[in-house]
Amino acid sequence: MCSSLSSEQQMKLYCSQLLSKETFNGTLQELRVLAQEYQYQEVLPHIYAPSALRITPLLRASALSLILPPRYFARGRISRYSAAWIWGCTPSAFENFYIDFDRYSRINTRKTRQENIITHQNQFSPTDYLALGKVHVTTPLRTALDLLIYHHDETIARQSVERFLNTPNFSGCSVDTMHTYLEHKKYVPHRQKAQQVLQQISQNIPTSHPMKV
Repeated sequence: MCSSLSSEQQMKLYCSQLLSKETFNGTLQELRVLAQEYQYQEVLPHIYAPSALRITPLLRASALSLILPPRYFARGRISRYSAAWIWGCTPSAFENFYIDFDRYSRINTRKTRQENIITHQNQFSPTDYLALGKVHVTTPLRTALDLLIYHHDETIARQSVERFLNTPNFSGCSVDTMHTYLEHKKYVPHRQKAQQVLQQISQNIPTSHPMKV
C-alpha cells in the first residue's frame, strides 16, 4: 500500500480489492468457493480480502463501509464493540453494529434496528474519534472506556479492554489514564462498578500495578 495515498484513497483501493455479496454476481455458496479457490481471507461475513493484504483497522473499516449505509458515516461514529473490532481488540465482528450520534441528531431508530444498528446519542469531542477513510471510529481509549463504563458486566467487554491495555504502544491506553478519567470526569454512569472492574483487569496487565481503589 503506497504511503503517499490519503486514507480515503487507500480505502477506495481496499474496497476495489474486496470480494463481497454486494458486488459478486452469484450465490453466497459460489462466493465462498471463489474465495477459497483464490485463498481469500474473510474480513466480515461474505466479505473477503486477498491473503496478501494485511488485516488492519483501515481494511476492517473498508469492509464495514461496504455494508453500512453511507448516510451514517457523515453524522455518526463507529463505537463500542464495532470500534473494538476495527482496532483488532475483539475476536470477530458482532451481528449488530454500534454507532454513536450527536445528541442533537434526529435518528430513525426503527430504521436502524432493521439494519442491525444499535445507536447511542451523546455529546462527543473531536478528540474522541479518528477518521479511517470516510469512516469515523472512536479512538482506542474512548472505545475501551465506553466498554468499561457501559458493558462492564459482559465478559467480552472485559477481554477487549484487557487487549487494549496490553497493547499500549498501539492503543494509547493505560490503567492510569482510564482510572484518571473515571475518577475526575464530572458524570460517569456506573462509575464505582467500572472502577472495580478496571482494578480487576489491571491485575492481568504485566506492565502495570493493580489499581488502588
